[in-house]
Amino acid sequence: MGRLRRHDDKAQRRADWPTWVYLFKEGDGDSGFLKIGFADDMQQRAREIQTGNPRQIELGFALRVRRRHMAKNLEAAFLKRAARQIIIGEWIAMPLPEATSLLVGLANECKIDVLGYAPGSADIEPD
Repeated sequence: MGRLRRHDDKAQRRADWPTWVYLFKEGDGDSGFLKIGFADDMQQRAREIQTGNPRQIELGFALRVRRRHMAKNLEAAFLKRAARQIIIGEWIAMPLPEATSLLVGLANECKIDVLGYAPGSADIEPD
C-alpha cells in the first residue's frame, strides 16, 4: 500500500507542475506538418518525436501553463478547433503562424493561466 501511495503522491505533485504546450514542426519553413502536445521536458519530448521521423523536427512555438490539466484542456480545445486539418492523431496541416495564433487565442478564450512563451527553436529549460 505504501508504494502505491507514493506513486499517487508523485502523480498528484506532477499534476500541479507547470507544463509546456508545444507546436513542433517538421520540415523546412512554416508549411510542413505540426504536432501539438504537452510535456514537462521539451528536449526529451523533441527526442521522442524525432525518433522514427525521417524529417527534422524543430520547435515552432510553445507556451508554459500553470497546471498539467490546463495543458491537456488546451490541447483538446486546439484539436477540436483544428479538426479539419488533422492528418493523423495530433499531427495537423496548418501554417505555423495560424496555429500559433489559434493556440494563443484559445488560451485566452479558455482563461488558461499562461506563464510564458517560447517562440522558435531556441533551447527551452524547464523551471
